[in-house]
Amino acid sequence: MNDAILIEGVNYRYPDGKIALNNINIKVENNEAVGIIGANGSGKTTLLLNLNGILRGEGLVSILGLEMTKTNLKEIRSKVGLVFQNPEDQLFCPTVFEDVAFGLLNQGLDEAEVINKVDEILSALELDGFKETISHHLSAGEKKRVALATVLVMNPEILVLDEPTANLDPHSRRQLLKILQGLNHTKIIATHDLELVLELTEKTILLNKGEIKAAGKTKDILSDKKLMEENLLELPLSLALKKH
Repeated sequence: MNDAILIEGVNYRYPDGKIALNNINIKVENNEAVGIIGANGSGKTTLLLNLNGILRGEGLVSILGLEMTKTNLKEIRSKVGLVFQNPEDQLFCPTVFEDVAFGLLNQGLDEAEVINKVDEILSALELDGFKETISHHLSAGEKKRVALATVLVMNPEILVLDEPTANLDPHSRRQLLKILQGLNHTKIIATHDLELVLELTEKTILLNKGEIKAAGKTKDILSDKKLMEENLLELPLSLALKKH
């Protein structure tokens, strides 16, 4: 059985010369949930964008046994669903239905099948009754779920999420967390929401200035006060309270 994700010796440098990723080595197993943490500018988003070829660095990136090459790019992108931090980057059609149906229609599916798939995913994400809603009139939490729906409806095997709870109120955050807990995909989650990492992931990778500073069991990483502070982070509140 192939690993879901294998990254070996990956380096990425931006056009201005800034090194964003330096000798990154990661292995993610099928159905594993992995948190990517680090201060702003640590390379989290850059790493995510290398997982479906939006950015291409040096080194090996293999997705479900497929090496990241120009030949394999289309197939890899069908297997890796990327949900951006800002849902506005994924919602560009007039209505929720059109946004969620967009990828399916590009696959040439017939109208009845498209409607059925859209209805199913909207129901699963607690968005019943939103089909004809104008996407840009939604709340932040609703937009996040519709953006997630546009990805899940395409049935990817790997789900990659960049700051999924950013700008959400407590209720919307809890609602999204519950949905993510119910998904059986391989999940890669880059976030500052360390409580989310504790609840959703078994393994965590800590980045600082484009380098992996620690990787291991989530609770071990997040409860290491010295490690966290050395990398400009703090203990999650739930773990900090236990230490007092």
